Amino acid sequence: MFIVYAFIIFVISNGIGKFLLSKKEEIKILSVPVGFIVFMGGLQLGYYPMQIFQVSSTLVHTYTALISIPLFIYGIAKIKKEDFCFLKHYEFYILIILIFGIIKIIPATDAGDDSFYMPLIMENSQTDKINSINPRTGWNWNVDEFYKYQGYYLFQSSMYKLQNTLFHFTSDIFITFRTTMSLFVIISFAIIIYGIKSIYEIKDKTIALIITILSILLIGTLELSHLYWGSNLIFIIGIPIYLILLEQYTKNQQKKYVWIITGISLGLNAIASSSLFLQTFIIFSFFIYCLKIKNIKIYDYLIMMLPNIIYAILFLQKYWLIVPVILIYIMFLNKKVQEIVEKLLLKDIIYKLIFILPLVLFIIGIVLKLDFSWNIYRVGYGTLLANLLVILAIIYLYIKNRKIDVSQFIFFIYFIFFFNPLVAPFVSEFLTSKVVYYRLFYITKSPFMIITIFYSVYTYIEGKKKMLKYAYIIGVGLLIIRYGAILGSYTFLEPTYYTKYDYVLREDMDSKELGDFFTENQEKFKGQVVTSMYFSPRQYSLNYHANTYRYPYDEKYLNDEKDAYTIFLYNNDSVTEDDMYNFKNAMHKDKTKIVVTYTNKTQEMEKWINFNFDKIYQNKTYTVYYFNY
Repeated sequence: MFIVYAFIIFVISNGIGKFLLSKKEEIKILSVPVGFIVFMGGLQLGYYPMQIFQVSSTLVHTYTALISIPLFIYGIAKIKKEDFCFLKHYEFYILIILIFGIIKIIPATDAGDDSFYMPLIMENSQTDKINSINPRTGWNWNVDEFYKYQGYYLFQSSMYKLQNTLFHFTSDIFITFRTTMSLFVIISFAIIIYGIKSIYEIKDKTIALIITILSILLIGTLELSHLYWGSNLIFIIGIPIYLILLEQYTKNQQKKYVWIITGISLGLNAIASSSLFLQTFIIFSFFIYCLKIKNIKIYDYLIMMLPNIIYAILFLQKYWLIVPVILIYIMFLNKKVQEIVEKLLLKDIIYKLIFILPLVLFIIGIVLKLDFSWNIYRVGYGTLLANLLVILAIIYLYIKNRKIDVSQFIFFIYFIFFFNPLVAPFVSEFLTSKVVYYRLFYITKSPFMIITIFYSVYTYIEGKKKMLKYAYIIGVGLLIIRYGAILGSYTFLEPTYYTKYDYVLREDMDSKELGDFFTENQEKFKGQVVTSMYFSPRQYSLNYHANTYRYPYDEKYLNDEKDAYTIFLYNNDSVTEDDMYNFKNAMHKDKTKIVVTYTNKTQEMEKWINFNFDKIYQNKTYTVYYFNY
C-alpha cells in the first residue's frame, strides 16, 4: 500500500508543479518537489484556523479529502510517461539501495523524534480536539508550542486514518508515515539531483557521478535514514528548491516566481518549524545579494516573507502584531514609498555597513557573557573546516572570475552572518534557540550547494594544468571514501544491523514484536503508566501513559539529575541497594506499573530486586516488567 500512497502524492505534486511551471522553463524537471511543497502550503492555509481552534479530527480529514481528491484527479489528467523519467536515472536506484537496503534505520538509541511524531499523528487521526494530548506521555496537553502549526503532520494523520479505516493493523503508522514518505522523498531527491545537473549543464558523466555520490554521502546517515521527518525533508528537498527558485527569480524577474516562492515558503513552514529561521536568514542573504547587484524590489521580498511573518506571529502567539504588519504592507503598496526606501537602501554606504553586523553580534556576545563553548555550535571541527574551505573557494573564484552565483553568495553571507562559532552565541540565544541552532547546517550540507560549488571549482581548474584537475578529483574521491567509511561504521560494521529487519516497515523486528505485545495487551493495561528506556509504547497504542527516555545514555541523568530510572535500568554497571530503593520509590511516586529496559541491562539490576517485579515479556533487545504494589 505504501507504493500506492506514494503514487497518489506523486500524482498530486506533479499536477501542481506542471500548473506552476511551463514546459519551456528549465526548472520544469523539478515539478514534483515544487508541487509537493506548494501542496503542503495550500493545505496549511486551512489547517491554521483548525489548529488555532483545535477542531475535531473529522473536520481535518474532510478538509484534506476535499483538497486532495480534486487535485489527484487533475494530476491524473496531466500525467505523462515522461513524468516517470526518474526511473531511467541512476540517482533513484542509488538512493533506493542506500536507504532501504544499506542504511535502513539507525540504531534505536539514536533514532530521535519518532516517539513524538508517530503518537501525534495517531492521536490527531481520531480525537475530538486536535493537539490536545501530549504525544510522548498521553496526558492532556496545554499546547503552546510550534508543533501546533505544522500541517504536515495533520496531513499524515489523515493518511493514517485512511489506512487504519481500510485495513486496521498495528503497522498502519509505519506504512503511511515512515515508508510512504521515505519512498516519495527518495523519488523527489533523485529528481532534484538529476535536475540540478541538467539545469547547470553538468555534461561530464564521470564528474556528475562523483559529485552525485559525494552530495548524497555528505548529507549524513541520520538524515538519510529519517527522510520522513519534516526537518529532514526540508533539508533534503525543500532548501534546494528554495535556492533554485531564488536564482530563477534573479534571472527572470517575473512576478510569477515571487508567488511560487511564497507558496514554497508557506509549504516549508507547514513541514518543519526550523524553516522559519532558515528561510529568514536565506532571504536576508539574498537581500544583500540584491544590494550588491543594485536591483531591489522591496515589495517582492515582503511578499516572499509573508508566510514567515504569519508563522512567527502564531509561534509567538502575539496576535496583535497582525495590525502593524498589515499597516506596513499597506504602506509599501504606495509606489513612492517603495522608491524612497529602495533609493535609500541602494546607497553604497548601506551595503558596506551591513558587513559590520557579524562583528557587532560577536561583540554583543562578549559583553553579555554569552556561552561561547563549542557545544553551542554543535558541529564537528571537520564540518567547520569544510565550510571555511568552501567560503575561501567562493571568494577565490569571485576574485578570479569577477562574478558570483546567487546561491554561492547566499552561502557566503549565511555562513559569515549566522553560522560560525563567533556569531553562534548571539544567534542561538536570540534568533533561533540553543536546541535547534545546529540545524542552520541545512544549507551548508544541501545537495544543491554541494553539487554547484564543487562543480564550480572543477570548471575553474579544468582548463588549468591536468595535474591540478587530477588532484581535485582525487581529493573529492578521498572525501567519498571518508564519508563512505562513516556510513559503513553505522551499517556494515555495526553489530545491531545483523538483527532482523523489516524493509517495508523500516523498523527493527524486536521493536515491532514488543509493539505488538503492547497492542495485544492494550485493554488489559489500559491507562497504566509505562516508564521506558527509549522504546515508546505510544508508537503502537495510545492506550498508555508513557515516561520515555529518548536518550538514556545522556550523562545528565547520571551526573546532574541523579535520575533513579536510568541509574538502575540503564547506567547500572555498578548499582547499589540504595539505587534499587530509589528506583522503587520513583515508581511509587510516578505511579509506574510497567517498565521497559534493554535485555542486556537486566542481569545486574535483577540481583537487587526484592519486591514484586514480574517479567512479563522479553526478546533479544527489550525486557518488560510489571510492578505489583
